[in-house]
Amino acid sequence: ARTGTVVALRSDADAGGEDLRYKNSYNYIILRHDDGTFAEYCHLRKGGVLVKLGQQVKVQERIGLSGNTGFSSRPHLHFSVFQTIDGKTRRTFPIQFKTAEGKVETLVEGKEY
Repeated sequence: ARTGTVVALRSDADAGGEDLRYKNSYNYIILRHDDGTFAEYCHLRKGGVLVKLGQQVKVQERIGLSGNTGFSSRPHLHFSVFQTIDGKTRRTFPIQFKTAEGKVETLVEGKEY
């Protein structure tokens, strides 16, 4: 969604489902943006991470393939933008996307798009 540096990733998880035992078994990419915020892309398929740690990525660059790993009922992308408060706490930010029709829409937690 934005230019950033890959600061964390996982690509080896191959299990997923609606059971909490899968909660920590998901593939992901975390990017750090120049303004100090981070973007997290979760539930990627096994082997679906297309970037390397430390890599600089640009807007519209393909970085991963969505999947169904972790605590997940079906293939999808879990996306969030956040700032770290301390080692355990995050502050998330509302996200806006421009639709194909040119309309700007703010994503709502829990709503499917």
